[in-house]
Amino acid sequence: MSDPVEDLLREAGRLALDAWQQTPQSVRDKAAPGRAADFVSAADLAVDCCVADGLQRLHPAVALISEERGPATEIPADAFVLDPIDGTHNFLAGNPWWTISLARTRGHEVEEAWIHHPVTGAMTHAVRGGSTTLDGERVRVSDRPCREGLVSIAMSWDLLPLIQGADQFAGLRALGSQAMALAMTAAGLDALSEGRFT
Repeated sequence: MSDPVEDLLREAGRLALDAWQQTPQSVRDKAAPGRAADFVSAADLAVDCCVADGLQRLHPAVALISEERGPATEIPADAFVLDPIDGTHNFLAGNPWWTISLARTRGHEVEEAWIHHPVTGAMTHAVRGGSTTLDGERVRVSDRPCREGLVSIAMSWDLLPLIQGADQFAGLRALGSQAMALAMTAAGLDALSEGRFT
């Protein structure tokens, strides 16, 4: 059965994918002077509008917090939280490791989440206290020991303890899209070896 939120994310994904396949991209840097670049592309804004308009039709009483709409002044009791393109630097460089990520929250708790990878069409969906699926199929946790596993990181000083203990794992990688890393981790090795994210 079709899921209206997934349908909406796929619609937004087609917009993003069309833009990703074109060069050059329209982009601006929203970082404060002296800070690392924080790019926002026209595609980020187009996806933001598409998802916001669709969610307004589907769930008019639910608030929307989006990376492209500025910080929330308070935590809503019921909200959608959107990152229109997680991995914008990858997106702009022509790298396929970017996603559209959306979560439904109640206060501080995430109740449901979707990660859509438009390049492959993969859709990861998770429900709090329920299951996680990839394209409608339930995923399983890998039984591979930590020593053989890779750890995906986003660079920050908070990671210094993890980096210092890097010899506990097979390696550390920064993919440039944490949502993508979460989706791949949830899907496990089978989905990767089947090429569902490449």
